[in-house]
Amino acid sequence: MFIRNGGEFHNYYLNGKTTCIVSTSITANKLKKLDVNEYYVHPNWIVDSVNQKVLKDFKDYLIIRNQRHNLPDARNPNFIENYYGKSRLHLISTMSQEAVKWVRFQREYEYKHDFCNRHLLGKISFDDNYVGRRKVICHIDIDCFFVSVGLINRPELVGQPVAVTHSRSEKNLHMGYSEIASCSYEAV
Repeated sequence: MFIRNGGEFHNYYLNGKTTCIVSTSITANKLKKLDVNEYYVHPNWIVDSVNQKVLKDFKDYLIIRNQRHNLPDARNPNFIENYYGKSRLHLISTMSQEAVKWVRFQREYEYKHDFCNRHLLGKISFDDNYVGRRKVICHIDIDCFFVSVGLINRPELVGQPVAVTHSRSEKNLHMGYSEIASCSYEAV
């Protein structure tokens, strides 16, 4: 939608070129590092601009109006519930549950045939030069992998809530990032 209507997409923030970052939230760590010309805008900016066929002023869609007052307060009794409800972890676990239900239903009631292009898989495994007719792009999010790896040397934590954060080195653990990569999401 964004590109079809004249927008330019960058995988990563390009200083001096990227004008807005489309998001519904920002971590406290990124907020601390926020540059003067870095703007986080709500996705509705794009939707409203396309629907109204006019480029809306992105400043009306800023998700950070007063940077200091928009930080979530961890003292709020609903903090964990609200944070989890808006997190990628919640989305991943919800989608996983829905996928499991769908597969179970397909196995029990609907699945009565073979996959129509299964024969193409055989060609791929025996012929490295085989090129399929369609391009397939697969993104696999393996955040849960890091929890599983972390538990290899800490078996006493298996089944316990575990949080994995980013760190630059084992020597300077206190120099790590505050962003959580995975939280209590052990791969099985």
